[in-house]
Amino acid sequence: MGSKSGVTQWRGDPERRYSNLFESPAAAFLEIDFSDVGAMVGALRESGVTDLRRHLLEHPEVVRQMMRVARAVAVNEHAVELFSPGRKQDLLGSPEKFWPDASTEVFAESVVAAVTGESNFVRETVMRTAHGVEFDAEFAVHFDAENTRSGFVTVAIVDVTERNRVRAAFEHAEFMYRNMFHGMAVPFLRIDSTRLRDMFNRLRHAGVVAIDDYLSTHPEFVRTAMDVLTVVEANEAAVQLCRARDEAALLGAFSRFWSPGREQLLRDCLSAGYRGAPGFQGETRFLAMDGSEVDVLLFIIATPEMRERGVILVGLIDITEQMAARSAIEGMRTDLAHATRVSVLGELAASIAHEINQPLTAITTSTEAGLRWLGRADFDVDEVRALLARVVADARRATDVVERVRCMAMRQSTNVTSIAINSVVEEVATFLRHEMGAREVALSLDLARHLDDINADRIQIQQVILNLCVNAMQAMASVPADMRRLHIATGRGGQGSVFVRVEDSGPGIPEDRIPHLFESFYSTREGGMGLGLRICQSIVEAHGGHIEGANSASGGACFSFTLPIAGSAEAK
Repeated sequence: MGSKSGVTQWRGDPERRYSNLFESPAAAFLEIDFSDVGAMVGALRESGVTDLRRHLLEHPEVVRQMMRVARAVAVNEHAVELFSPGRKQDLLGSPEKFWPDASTEVFAESVVAAVTGESNFVRETVMRTAHGVEFDAEFAVHFDAENTRSGFVTVAIVDVTERNRVRAAFEHAEFMYRNMFHGMAVPFLRIDSTRLRDMFNRLRHAGVVAIDDYLSTHPEFVRTAMDVLTVVEANEAAVQLCRARDEAALLGAFSRFWSPGREQLLRDCLSAGYRGAPGFQGETRFLAMDGSEVDVLLFIIATPEMRERGVILVGLIDITEQMAARSAIEGMRTDLAHATRVSVLGELAASIAHEINQPLTAITTSTEAGLRWLGRADFDVDEVRALLARVVADARRATDVVERVRCMAMRQSTNVTSIAINSVVEEVATFLRHEMGAREVALSLDLARHLDDINADRIQIQQVILNLCVNAMQAMASVPADMRRLHIATGRGGQGSVFVRVEDSGPGIPEDRIPHLFESFYSTREGGMGLGLRICQSIVEAHGGHIEGANSASGGACFSFTLPIAGSAEAK
């Protein structure tokens, strides 16, 4: 179709279609006259060369000579833009200047392909512009039978520099991901969440907005959702944590690692995913492959892009030792709290004896009176019945006192129930009544009405109030008897809480000691162990509350603590 004059003639519809393709901006097209290259190949064969490919690879100077004798006779505009913008004449003639030495082998391979009768030749190589700038190129030659016999071939060249850059960046990112994922000491699982994403989309199309309410009323959705999550990759740290043979043993349904009783954490996890949160974390127990359970901090990495692709990463940090230490610390705290309770009860021994003696004395008096009445000839049965009823009531009263003391003295685990704070204060006031009389302390109560209940351990909250009151009475020992006043108040606190305030009329707390009040083994009282207030703080904070101490406007000490009401966020 071409001529050595550099003028290309197009004839008929096929030629017109080819012309349209030739001028396409998708690639740089060049029409190359290979006639002289064919003559060189013929000469090599006449000289005895039988393995053309080997000969060309061993003699690159021959290949360079072939480049010099080849002639570009027609080029499209895209070729001009790629190789020499604005200078079409630079592309016509020998293409050697566009071939770096490193790409000589590819040119040689294209010559061999033409000689051996291949219809197409495609290779990726490096080419060079007229200004000497090298770029990655995809070099393709179509050996049309008619044109090849005439010594002409069509060459297409596509700049793939950007594609290769993107591919290299992707391969680098993939390399870094693989090395980080599998080399990390933190156990990681890669989860295919495609089916869960589709389930979420169906809920959204159905108009579900309040996902927490939906999950609470559709518990079956939680289990189904966990079943469709699939572990598709795990690193070596995860294999070790899950006590698996190898990575393959971990692949499959994610729900295999969840034992019953973790439904709330699963709901929270799914709720975060439905809202599109980029992450989630929580403490749970993970079911290992050998059936044992491992305490873990589970955290999920799921950016919007990851969720859209149906990919999430699950990290697992073994916190077995931390949980054991936490349990040990809780045990120590319980032991200290128990010791403090026993110590306080020892100080209140006189009050306890007084509380028990009152009903016992009443029982004795009533019984003696009943015996005297029975000695009469005409005793009144109704009066005796009333006396016996009082005996029973006083006996129960004594039993209640003993039970309260026993509960305070027992070492028992936390028993959280819904309680009214005012009733707890009143019970403590009953305990202290005799002790306050002996110390000549006047007690006043200011209890707010209609307070919401709190979720708390009744005995522990009694202990806090009792400790604060005993501390207050001891602080007022140096104050004249007629000025010893103890005031306990309750009321509504901020952010869904109630408060208890214990205020005395003692000398107050030295200002420099206020910041240290709740430190362990720090006491403002000579001979004090410095544990009472620290334990009070520990109990209050374990219930989600806060305690503080300061001096009141009247000069005495004032301690107050807050506790969240039942049902508030802080109480959960």
